Amino acid sequence: LSASVPAPGRLDVLEDLIQLASDKNLAGDPYWETLMHYKKGWFSGYRSLVDDPAFFLSPDGKTDAHAELTATIEGLLQVQNPDEPDKHAICRFPARTAWLSGELPLLAENLPEVSCPHYEEISARIQPAKAALIFPFSSMADPASIFGHTMLRLEKENSSPLLGYAVTYGADASGAGPMKYIIYGIGGGFEGKHTVVPYSAKINEYTAIDIRDIWEYELNFTAEEVMRLYQHVWEMSLVYQDYYFFDENCAFNLLFFLEAARPGLSFTDEFVITLPVNTIRVLSDAGLVKNINFRPSHVKKMHTIAENLSGAQINTAKAIALGKTSPLLVQTMDIPDAGKAALLDLSSELIRYYNKRISSNELEAYQKRSVEVLTQRSRIRVISDYKVPVPTVSPEKGHESMRIFAGGGYGKDSGFVDLGLRFTYHSLEDNVKGYIDGMQVIALDINGRYYFDAERFALNKLVLADIMNLQPMTRLFKSSSWLLHSGGEARSLSAEHSELVWYAGRA
Repeated sequence: LSASVPAPGRLDVLEDLIQLASDKNLAGDPYWETLMHYKKGWFSGYRSLVDDPAFFLSPDGKTDAHAELTATIEGLLQVQNPDEPDKHAICRFPARTAWLSGELPLLAENLPEVSCPHYEEISARIQPAKAALIFPFSSMADPASIFGHTMLRLEKENSSPLLGYAVTYGADASGAGPMKYIIYGIGGGFEGKHTVVPYSAKINEYTAIDIRDIWEYELNFTAEEVMRLYQHVWEMSLVYQDYYFFDENCAFNLLFFLEAARPGLSFTDEFVITLPVNTIRVLSDAGLVKNINFRPSHVKKMHTIAENLSGAQINTAKAIALGKTSPLLVQTMDIPDAGKAALLDLSSELIRYYNKRISSNELEAYQKRSVEVLTQRSRIRVISDYKVPVPTVSPEKGHESMRIFAGGGYGKDSGFVDLGLRFTYHSLEDNVKGYIDGMQVIALDINGRYYFDAERFALNKLVLADIMNLQPMTRLFKSSSWLLHSGGEARSLSAEHSELVWYAGRA
């Protein structure tokens, strides 16, 4: 950061501030631990989960909370470098500044006058006053999306959510194939970064390109709490963390922002494996959700329009969208105006769908086709209002992802008891409400059997991964079914002997 010497006239209060902070044990305060992401690991001891050295003002800050607190107080009192104003600790760490100023009035009285042009410009643009948790639903099209995703939305007071900003966290996995993504994602091989982008861009990405529904959970935070959340987002926006698929992921890291918003919340200690839907359950159970909104995918909207059309009419809409038939044909068809309107509406939506998946040299032709369809649609005086059905059960109301199994019986001349544990997520035999119909994602499914007569325990099943996609074909689109399985099951299971047969395959 800037110079390491406190501003003139403030050197005399530095030792007093450090002593006051020590007397109040601020380094051990839960809120300081939240701002610094300090956790006690099973094997790594007490340390911050943030891995970027730029996050720390002390060289020992990753593992020493007191050293980092002392270095932060020193940094806040520094003279600002006019050539690099945004590198001053006050500009770089507004959440730390606000909290320490509240805990140490003497610090607040002696903070230097600084200018933070970048922070002030972005803050004026976002004007955070409301917050929502956003859940783009699960998708079987991409290994990174099978559990869904969570992010935050910040928005102004009395403004449309579409004008808000999304705060999202993800792995920088550019160029990585599915296998590399899985291996690196489990082992922490990618850098995870927070980004802040217009929410409208994320809606387009998820609903139109990735074809995923979005659930929006408005939080009951006050404007002051949202500002604290935003200040910590700013602190995290320029640093990286090692990304882990099952724990230090999008679902886990956003919980620190919620804890920063409302001191006293403690969510991050509740998880070993963190899935996006489980974080929503935690927030709902804590009473933080005041409103839920469903935003359907682009494909769902097209299916809703197609419900009012025959198979032949759907084929005509496709042909128009692909440039094989002129939209003028619709005007000559012997069907009611409502049917013509629906056919052209579907053509327009299909053009938009195809437009996301074409090469740049085809873009001009699709744009011209879109104008032709919209021109013909404008000549039909029918107002369309397609109501996309909202699922009766939102994702957090579905079944829990972890399952414990117990059973027993008698066979092979011995009584036995079965015990099983499935860490995650959903099988075809589970209740489908809150999940995708035809989807199965199982990871770490363990089942063992104890024989009473032989006094022996045998491993009956160990499934590392069992993923299946059985999406139905529709009148609009053809979809492929596939499965991936890796694990082992017992063969010739008896009280005296059994062996585990390992296998892996895909289809």
